[in-house]
Amino acid sequence: MDGDGEDDGTEKSEPQSRSPRIREYPVGAKGPFIVYFRKIAIPLKVLLISSELYSKFTSIKELKKINEFKVRVVLSKREEANEIVKMDRFEGVYRVYIPCEDVEVDGVIYDEVLTPEEVMQLGEGRFRNRALPSVPVLDCERLTMMNADKSNRVHSNALRITFAGTMIPDFVNVSNVFIPAAMILSQRAKHTKK
Repeated sequence: MDGDGEDDGTEKSEPQSRSPRIREYPVGAKGPFIVYFRKIAIPLKVLLISSELYSKFTSIKELKKINEFKVRVVLSKREEANEIVKMDRFEGVYRVYIPCEDVEVDGVIYDEVLTPEEVMQLGEGRFRNRALPSVPVLDCERLTMMNADKSNRVHSNALRITFAGTMIPDFVNVSNVFIPAAMILSQRAKHTKK
């Protein structure tokens, strides 16, 4: 498992028309900084990838072919790792990404009235320790669960929220209303995205 967050065994509530967001290491992140290349359209040309990256980036510590479908690049500079995932040169040919567990974390809040759109537009993660900065909300989805007769899914009062960083904030602040945030316990609560 590489932690790219592709398959978490759940279904999405609505098809998303926007492209997947590009994950980036935040300011203050501690290295080493890892970027993966995965095969999409053509086989991984490791020598081509290597020459392209070594000609542009000075902080590469390691470039290793993990298997025939995946290459790992380890860098010492955050800015260079973020620049690699944005390079047009590899777009559509390879999937270039930063592992999600290194740059974002999922939490849950419980509210029947708030919409995911409101949380995305107005929300931010806040900590009890006010010395810690607030963290942006990257994504929000309403979770669903099976109805009593198990024939179909119904919306629950839980919202799954993806935050920047690696710590779940204590609260989500939506228009100066603080709602407690917690770790996702999806399997226990029998929630899924749909």
